[in-house]
Amino acid sequence: MRCPRGFVHLLTIHAFLFVFSGTATASFFDFLEWQRGYNRPNLVESVLHNNERTGQFDTLVAALSAVSADPSQPDLLGTLSNDGPFTVFAPTDEAFADIGLTPDNVGSALPVDDLTNVLLYHVAEGRKGAIRLLIERDIEMLNGDEAEFRFKFWPFGFFINDAKVLDANNRAQNGIFHVIDEVLMPPPAASGTLFAASVPEPAGLVLVGCGLLAAGVGRRRRRS
Repeated sequence: MRCPRGFVHLLTIHAFLFVFSGTATASFFDFLEWQRGYNRPNLVESVLHNNERTGQFDTLVAALSAVSADPSQPDLLGTLSNDGPFTVFAPTDEAFADIGLTPDNVGSALPVDDLTNVLLYHVAEGRKGAIRLLIERDIEMLNGDEAEFRFKFWPFGFFINDAKVLDANNRAQNGIFHVIDEVLMPPPAASGTLFAASVPEPAGLVLVGCGLLAAGVGRRRRRS
């Protein structure tokens, strides 16, 4: 017995809605990102290779090295080399320079706990390409706070909080990284400031100021 044409159409519509629902779409893009990252260098190697070509990640590499060398902090270089998958939002040297941080001072300008918190706020679990991030929108970072990913028509492009994505979907064996034009600021503590007063100028003034400006948004995004 042949199925009624209307019934077949109804099944087709339901199948289409399922495939393009959030969960199914996310799983589909997970598979695509895994396939495209297969047999590629790991995240750290990919960033280093990119830095050799562009010279835009010296400060990020110095920050990761400073934290990983401190026995009281997590080995971020080791984790991003071997574990995963992870999604990394990689600020350029210019982004770090805008808040007074350079390869020479990034390991000493901030208390190491604060530097670790900042770096963890640039990493999320899972292999999240731009479309997957847009579907999820609110992205939980490894430090426990959330960041908002969205698309804007003006200025045109993808944004994570207020940072514009300059180069999306750089794939690695154990994840993916997106180049951004600002350092992401974790939501501030209850005091309304983000970093200790010992941070030297200009980094201290810029970072504490950003913490104050982000207070309302940050508290709203923090998970209860």
